[in-house]
Amino acid sequence: MKKLTMVMLASVVMGLSMQAIAQGKMKTHRASKAHSSRVQAAKSLGKVNLNTADAQTLSKAVKGIGPKRAEAIVAYREQHGRFKNLDELVNVRGIGKKFMARNEGVLKKVLKVK
Repeated sequence: MKKLTMVMLASVVMGLSMQAIAQGKMKTHRASKAHSSRVQAAKSLGKVNLNTADAQTLSKAVKGIGPKRAEAIVAYREQHGRFKNLDELVNVRGIGKKFMARNEGVLKKVLKVK
């Protein structure tokens, strides 16, 4: 009876976990591995200077900034000049207030402007 209860409990937990993963509420190993590699890349690069970094460096260093956003950052910088602070990223196409709010902590850890 004890074994049957344990098997049933394990089945329920497994089913709930699979459902949570399917709904995007739980990170999978693949997602956490990608996050881990970005953190490692950022650590090896140190803080990345937003005013001098190329698009490839920006996309490797910051989660949520892929090649398109990184290219938009570089294009904005070339058109408008150096960033005075990280909050100016809001003005870059593809980076809005929501992105900044969600990623502010990471951006401050990984990016610098001076």
